Amino acid sequence: MGSEALWVILLAESGQEVARVGLPRPPDRDQLPLRELAAEGLRHDAAAMILVRDADDAACRPCPVEMTMIETARRTLSVIGLRLFDYILWYGEHCASLRESGWL
Repeated sequence: MGSEALWVILLAESGQEVARVGLPRPPDRDQLPLRELAAEGLRHDAAAMILVRDADDAACRPCPVEMTMIETARRTLSVIGLRLFDYILWYGEHCASLRESGWL
């Protein structure tokens, strides 16, 4: 997905994609740039977002620390009216959707 390691896909209320924004990879798996995510969502008047992030390995599974961070992001973004619709991990040609796997 390019040189960025974190992509934010912003969706309108209808589900239509309104923007894709690449962000630098946070230094730790337990971090997400919540301020930047919220700013992009508000700037594009989005209702929801999908986060796409590089995984540590081909299993494309979040560790417990990462799951805690995802839940924190979900709660934080919902306060300003943004829904975390999905969180997708990719590694090479492997990827996994937490929404499809029932983790989100």
